[in-house]
Amino acid sequence: FPSHDIPPVWMPSRGDVVNAMLAPTQTIVVGSQLGHGGAGQVRLWQTGDMLIGTALHAVTTTGAAARLVIRIN
Repeated sequence: FPSHDIPPVWMPSRGDVVNAMLAPTQTIVVGSQLGHGGAGQVRLWQTGDMLIGTALHAVTTTGAAARLVIRIN
């Protein structure tokens, strides 16, 4: 962006439904708690992760990332 342009920004709020990128090699069921997976992706929540949201759909990834609909916590 040029120096005086304002880039578009969206700050999700609790309860927002978003289309997120799920990290590779994940098995997610409806209701799974999701945390930060690095590189702009989410993963199954693990101890020490910041809780981001809850899965609204079931998805399994293998070697590649996939899209997943989540509700922000």
